[in-house]
Formats: sequence, C-alpha cells, structure tokens
Amino acid sequence: MKKLMTIAALLSMTLSFHVSAMSAAPETGYTETRYPIVLVHGFLGWDTMLGIDYWYQITEALQEGGADVYVVTVPNANTPEVRGEELIPQIEEILALTGAQRVNLIGHSHGGPTTRYVASVRPELVASVTSVSGVNKGTPIADTLIATAEDSAAFDAIFGGIVNLAAEALNLISGADYDDVNAMIAIASMTSERAVVFNQQHPGGIPDSACGEGDYEYNGVRYYSWAGADPTT
Repeated sequence: MKKLMTIAALLSMTLSFHVSAMSAAPETGYTETRYPIVLVHGFLGWDTMLGIDYWYQITEALQEGGADVYVVTVPNANTPEVRGEELIPQIEEILALTGAQRVNLIGHSHGGPTTRYVASVRPELVASVTSVSGVNKGTPIADTLIATAEDSAAFDAIFGGIVNLAAEALNLISGADYDDVNAMIAIASMTSERAVVFNQQHPGGIPDSACGEGDYEYNGVRYYSWAGADPTT
C-alpha cells in the first residue's frame, strides 16, 4: 500500500511539472490573429492611470504570443451607444494605421454591449466581438440602484453626485478627457429593463433563453463570451 502511494505521489509530481512547464512557455504565434485586437474597458474604466494598468498583463501576454493589440478609451460613464460612437473613429484610425480590413473587439463589463453596438451599426469594421463578463442582459445591482434612486431624490442626488465625481476624477487623472460622462445614465443602461430594449435593437450574439447560446455569427461578425465564476486578485 505504501509503495502504491509513493508511485502515485511521484506520478502526480511529474504531471504537475509538465503542466507548469507547458503553461510557462506558450508557443510563439499562440495569440496571433488575422486582424488587430482592440481592448475596450468597462464602467469607470481607463487605459493606464498613475501606473495602474486596467488590462493588467493581458496586453503584454497577447503581444508576446503574436497578437497586434490596441487599447482604447471611451467615456467611462455613459450608455453603450454613446461609448460606441466614441469607439468607432478610434477603430477607423487603427484600420488606417495597420491596413487591416477589420478588428477583433474584446469588451470587458460595460465594454460588452459597447462593442456589440459597434458591431451592430458598423459590422464592416468588425471581425469578432468577445464579451468578458459583459453586462449584456443587465445586472441586479443596477436594477436596485436605479429603483432606489427613483424612490428617493436624496439618494439619487447623493449617490449620483459621488459616482459622477469618481467618474470625472478617473477621466481627468487618466487623461481620457471626455465631456460626456454621466454615471446615473450609465447605470440605468445596465438595468435589466434597458438591456431588453438594447438587445432588441442590437441582437448580435444574444441567446433567446437564460441558459442558451446566441448566434455564433451574426451579420458577418463572430461572437464569443466568457466569464469567471470565482474572482480573485
């Protein structure tokens, strides 16, 4: 019995070593894509601020694997439509610089519906949309905050003022320099009710049922999504 346990332990150590070695040295070209990758931040997001990188190590990891990566900024607090309209000229500039025909959009959180909006209104610019923990069907947090704000003018004024102040501060410190920042409008756009309306207008990638899967390709754009179930730092 003791001998079998020893053999099992050695096998476990050997397997662990091989897994670690493989993950530590990815093949060159592993992340190489046909079109440039564009990273789009979420609510109250930024690019780099006071040495803090929003896409911590992700940009570098993609580049080291062979990807051509661009990080953009959009208004950190507004609707997906407003954010998307600010994103479009940046995509056009990237295409002009690279000579590429399309881009692969990766949107985090509120960047999910933002990138889906762009793919909906300007599909010729977009090869794929990847939503990372996207608020594509709204979020209960936004539902609660907006319901509370509607019931209490004091809460609306105080909470809205605080979040707007934070948005403006992040906007200023990060050098994004956007005038169209409105935190409560942004939060309202993330309610379940508003998400239903948005998804009717821009249905790309959205499943019909709660646990279903949407179209893998819609209007010439490929759609992907993923999220973690156990966040940590």
